[in-house]
Amino acid sequence: MKQVLQNQALVFDLIDDMIVIKPASIAAVDYVVNGTIVDAQGLPLPGASVTIKGTTNGTLTNIDGKFSINIQGQQATTLVVTYLGFKQQEITVNSGQTTVNIVLAADASELDEVVVIGYGTVRKRDLTGSVSSVKAEDIVRTPTHNAIEALQGRVAGADIVRNTGAAGGNSNIVIRGNRSITSNRDDISNRNGPLIIVDGFQGNSIDAINPNDIESIEVLKDASSTAIYGAQGANGVIIVTTKKGTAGKVKVNYDAYYGINTYDFPASRTGESYVKLRREAARTIGMTDDQLIFDGPGELDAVQAGEFVDWMDLVIRDGSQQSHNVSITGGSEKTSVFGSAGYFKEDGMLRGNDFNRYNMRLNLDQTVNNWMKVGFNTQIVYSATNNRQNPLGQATQISPLGTPFNEDGTIRLFPLPDGTTISPLADERSEFIARNNNLRNNIVANAYVSVSPLKGLNFRSNIGTNFNNSRQGIFNDRTSLAQNGPRISVASQNTAFNRYINWDNILTYTKNINDHNLVLTGITSYQQSDVDRLSASGQGQILASQLFYDLNSSSTSITRSIGSAYEGWSNMAYAARINYSYKGKYLFTASGRYDGASRLSPGNKWDFFPSAAIGWNIFEESFMKNIRQVNNLKLRASYGVSGNYNIGVYSTQNTLNSASNMSFGDVPVNSFIFRVL
Repeated sequence: MKQVLQNQALVFDLIDDMIVIKPASIAAVDYVVNGTIVDAQGLPLPGASVTIKGTTNGTLTNIDGKFSINIQGQQATTLVVTYLGFKQQEITVNSGQTTVNIVLAADASELDEVVVIGYGTVRKRDLTGSVSSVKAEDIVRTPTHNAIEALQGRVAGADIVRNTGAAGGNSNIVIRGNRSITSNRDDISNRNGPLIIVDGFQGNSIDAINPNDIESIEVLKDASSTAIYGAQGANGVIIVTTKKGTAGKVKVNYDAYYGINTYDFPASRTGESYVKLRREAARTIGMTDDQLIFDGPGELDAVQAGEFVDWMDLVIRDGSQQSHNVSITGGSEKTSVFGSAGYFKEDGMLRGNDFNRYNMRLNLDQTVNNWMKVGFNTQIVYSATNNRQNPLGQATQISPLGTPFNEDGTIRLFPLPDGTTISPLADERSEFIARNNNLRNNIVANAYVSVSPLKGLNFRSNIGTNFNNSRQGIFNDRTSLAQNGPRISVASQNTAFNRYINWDNILTYTKNINDHNLVLTGITSYQQSDVDRLSASGQGQILASQLFYDLNSSSTSITRSIGSAYEGWSNMAYAARINYSYKGKYLFTASGRYDGASRLSPGNKWDFFPSAAIGWNIFEESFMKNIRQVNNLKLRASYGVSGNYNIGVYSTQNTLNSASNMSFGDVPVNSFIFRVL
């Protein structure tokens, strides 16, 4: 049979006394495709990327725009060609084809992209300040509940650090370094934090925004860009634009993910390794008797019984995150609607630590006629955070000897019979041992009206309000970690209610004359904020199950306390800006803002913040047309002044401080010192 099939493209198999003849397999044949990549003018594009679609096999063009690539098999293959500043192309290479010539088309869309700046927009090519832009597709790639974390590694000059590893923890962002010498980056007022603008409105917290609702984030970094925000711009400005509806059929999108957070700590010394370490340390001072080495109550018995504990392994678990988001977008020629609802849950790596957030958003835009447009944005967010005393400190300090659990599986309060060193697991004995519960409600409602009475002239008025309500309840039983053993139980509640109003009026005039483009902007801005705070606490609760809900059940009225506070402030500003460009090559921007803040002292409440910037789009010059290695080149110079008024609301007011007692006759009374800050 072999001789019969010799020189034939056939083979045979012997199967159950039957001879089966079939076509012989043909080994894949590699062949080489050579090609040249040029632009529309026929100039070669060195360094262009050529890859086989669906694989990582690829190559780059040489200085003459030429390339060679190996292709396997006899089927048609698709080559993907990319080059910075040009549109991506996909080229089909048929079987046996060995030559291909490719012409790439220039892609000006990136430079023509519109970037949001303070109180307006501008083409990316016309920017004179330092602005970084991050789009929606980059934001949602990071699985997080906090949009700030999505900026990590994507904005030059931005230093982003999460301020806690607990579930639901927020992040601090510092742009181009600290600006305040009187506060650190982690203080509660975040005096080095940037100003946050959401859909043109101040007073919103980016922590409360669902990252899936964001269309883009612009970060204004230099003084010429931030001076338009005056006394609030010194730390940079982050401008968030949320998604809008689009005309056409209603589209429903569902997005979800689930992830695990793992930990990687150095292995703890436990068991015989720990015992050996204790003995070796004692040997260096001449001690060899185990009764002296393990002299703590119950330590020697634990060593002899082999009772060893890896506390880090007991207090830490794998955390998890899950997110579910549904959005609806649609509209007609005159109406656009975007709505979304989302749920985010995070279980921390410490037991008893979890975060839940529910959010809803509705964005509505309506074109009334050819000269008027109105819109409304609203956001509702509810979040709940549960936490307890961090057990890691206790877990790293306590001896890894003893028994963490009783025979019935319950947690032992004291792993060793010393009666003083409490177990790191103490708070896990019951849900009524320790609780730190934070509830937050956030309601944002913004509206605008935009009127264009004349060609090139537009007036827009934005008014919005923001309500934040928070409640923190804390309870620590007398045997909790926070109380460190058998002391008295403590409970407290802290509530805060914040009302914020923002009203901006923006008048814009745009004029194009031949190669000259002029944009004039006038602005008034007003903000007002009021905060009411109330706190109460008590000790020795009769029933631990009441937690912090019945502070009146404290053992005595002496241990109860109550406090309240109020803060109110307002700002007013007048600003103007001019943007000018000639042929898209030569750029000029100037702005000025006159800012007033109630929190500052008399005589210092108002100040002026100017800025100016020039730019030269060198790439638009004729002598750059033949330099294909450069797709954009701009020279900028700028100057600006911005401020930071983030001090205490009443820090500049006169105060009366109680000093030592004085005696009037036989009656001691308090004396006071008058201070001017």
